[in-house]
Amino acid sequence: MARRVMITGFEPFGDNNTNASWEAVRRLPGRDGDIEICPRLLPVEYGAAGKRLLAEAEELKPDVIICTGVAGGRDAITPERIAINWRSAAIPDNAGRTAAGETIDASGPDGIFTCLRAEEMARDLRSSGLPAAVSFTAGTFVCNDVFYQLMLYGPDVPRGFIHVPPEERLSSEKCRDGLMICIRTELRVKSEVLNRF
Repeated sequence: MARRVMITGFEPFGDNNTNASWEAVRRLPGRDGDIEICPRLLPVEYGAAGKRLLAEAEELKPDVIICTGVAGGRDAITPERIAINWRSAAIPDNAGRTAAGETIDASGPDGIFTCLRAEEMARDLRSSGLPAAVSFTAGTFVCNDVFYQLMLYGPDVPRGFIHVPPEERLSSEKCRDGLMICIRTELRVKSEVLNRF
């Protein structure tokens, strides 16, 4: 039986013509053995991106959800550990909205830890020769906004966020390969846990 993975990237924003997250995600195979990979493109808009993400998740009913974004100052693929309940950025989103400091969900917790095996992912990435590290901040722009809304998602599904570097620091092909490693790691670890019982 195929295991379905929903993985998202973002559209370009600011002065960029491409977004490294989507360039990597769109290069993933549609299938890898018994893994069905379902890529989805998200807008760079507070609130709207999360709503689209959750609507797609409700339709697909995936076994794993991984969102990705580009982190301009990083050289490594970085699985994120925690989403925070805060919006704040000096630049506007693609709808022209600038968040000067506000909660994402007034009734939500300050932070929510990922359900993904971030440490195992980073280890497997490094073992494959790719630069990787676990990150403890997804920022406060739309990446974190989506990450936080994803972590509030109801169904008990492994889910989380991974940042990739800009294309000039790590090619789209290497980022794609890294994301495939992360997918395999999550599903392998999940299977190992289930097989203990």
